[in-house]
Amino acid sequence: MKGVRVRVLARNPSMLSPLDSKYSDRLSIVKGDATKAEDVAQLISNSQVSHVICALGVRMNEPTTVVENGVINAISVMKKLDREMRFVLVTSSALVKSNSNWFFDNIVKKHLLNHIYDDLERAEKALVELTKDSKISYAIVRPPQLVDAPATLDLIYKEGDEQPKGTHLVTREDVASVLLECIFDKQFNTGNRIFNVDTTRKLDVKVDVIKILRSVTPYPKYLMIRSFMFSIQAAIGFLIGFSLFKLKSLLFPQLEEHIIKYLSKHK
Repeated sequence: MKGVRVRVLARNPSMLSPLDSKYSDRLSIVKGDATKAEDVAQLISNSQVSHVICALGVRMNEPTTVVENGVINAISVMKKLDREMRFVLVTSSALVKSNSNWFFDNIVKKHLLNHIYDDLERAEKALVELTKDSKISYAIVRPPQLVDAPATLDLIYKEGDEQPKGTHLVTREDVASVLLECIFDKQFNTGNRIFNVDTTRKLDVKVDVIKILRSVTPYPKYLMIRSFMFSIQAAIGFLIGFSLFKLKSLLFPQLEEHIIKYLSKHK
């Protein structure tokens, strides 16, 4: 977006130094923590701030309130400014029950990534509750699995709790474009809205599920999960082998005897 000035809150501003050098005339980086009310106030309490985007998240699936506290702190500051503003929050399509993937709904969401999704769900509820009877409107964007790839700008949307049918893989650049649409596009920037986002475009990327699981799961729990998965694989392999053996015995009950006799005659 040309001409738009951006203020960013970062715990480690040095990680954004490439952006700072490229967009120094429009980008201001504020050192701080979104879970600290005073740092958020320093970011937002500016007469020129009119929109706020919250794209917080955590890496490990441990009890956390990072996103929830970030939302609460931001909305508290925005309400004190007492002017019309818009807040855009990124969560996850996992908050919508899929009804088509039992493993994801009952294992991944409830046990493997439960703390991450609980925090996102509380953040959504806090946003809805805190913006009631205020001058703040909001948009919640729920993307599926994020991947690093060029933007496709080929997205499908559903609102509320309706899930679009897509590939369940969306690029980070595409999500960024949706966030901007929720602020600047008249089709998306009015009222309180919840957008579930996906794409039908096949992306040329490979998702390493084991690598993702390792990156978000505490190591002891990760080892336990891998051991369980190995046990399941071994059990399946044993059952397949046993089934083939029994099938062979049923179909060819005297096959081994004939083979032995044949080999004995042709020594």
